[in-house]
Amino acid sequence: MYHKKTFTGVYLNWTSLTSRKYKIGLIYGLLDRIWRICSEETDKMEEIEKLKIILQKNEYPKHVVDKEIERFLKNRMNQQQNHPAEKNKEKQTKKRQYIVLPYVNHKAEEFVRRLKKLVTSTFPQDDFNFAFKALNEIGKFFPFKDNVKEVENKSLVV
Repeated sequence: MYHKKTFTGVYLNWTSLTSRKYKIGLIYGLLDRIWRICSEETDKMEEIEKLKIILQKNEYPKHVVDKEIERFLKNRMNQQQNHPAEKNKEKQTKKRQYIVLPYVNHKAEEFVRRLKKLVTSTFPQDDFNFAFKALNEIGKFFPFKDNVKEVENKSLVV
């Protein structure tokens, strides 16, 4: 697999204040990339081993990475055996709804689990998806950014 010369292997760190589902999603996304790009099984396994090392450097617990890799591979094997069209038919009948909540800490994830149970039992005809949003975005702390009026002040500025 190709990486730019500037690739440093830095991804979302496990210790960052971000929802666990986004960290797990990163693992899944990188595994999916390997799966789509590599055509040979040996190449896939080699890249997965490299990915384990990179994730370890980003402080991902080994047991979490191994569990997600196992889950991913099991999923792919099941997809090859089953017909994905039948699963998609069931999902398409439900109306998708999205709810965005602020991410404060890990307790927000527990709140979403409880809320999802309640909402799903109340509205079984809908498929609810929850996403988190950062409370403070760095751009809010710089309201003057890009607010320079004079043309001569816009150049040579970092």
